[in-house]
Amino acid sequence: MLKIKQEIYSKLFKLKKAPPESGGILGWRNGIICKYTFDYGLELGDFYVPNTEYLNRIISLWQNEGISTLAIYHTHPHGYDELSPVDIQYASNLLEFCSISNFYFFIVIPQESIFAYKASMIKGHIEITEEEISIEGR
Repeated sequence: MLKIKQEIYSKLFKLKKAPPESGGILGWRNGIICKYTFDYGLELGDFYVPNTEYLNRIISLWQNEGISTLAIYHTHPHGYDELSPVDIQYASNLLEFCSISNFYFFIVIPQESIFAYKASMIKGHIEITEEEISIEGR
């Protein structure tokens, strides 16, 4: 179960509706998602492409604060509550490139719902599982 502070959940929930998609990263400390940053991404169409140069600067700042990057989030339009094939390929590339065993991806359907998925690399194959979200501080 992923724990997220109420204020962060609320900000994600209130994002503008897609398209175009937008996104960013989520950071955690002591087992709770406590930080987020918004990223307009690179303008390559209606889908979200992270601006890695910008996000890497944020990740470095967070590391100095003791915050680990836990997840990427991005918006989807109404009715698209799962990772797309492009999302899954991105997850696979991220896991392989960063040599990590798992990472989280949040799909935000603005003003409707938020879904969390764990992407894991198991024996060279990607496995996607939906994760429960617990809102802390209600």
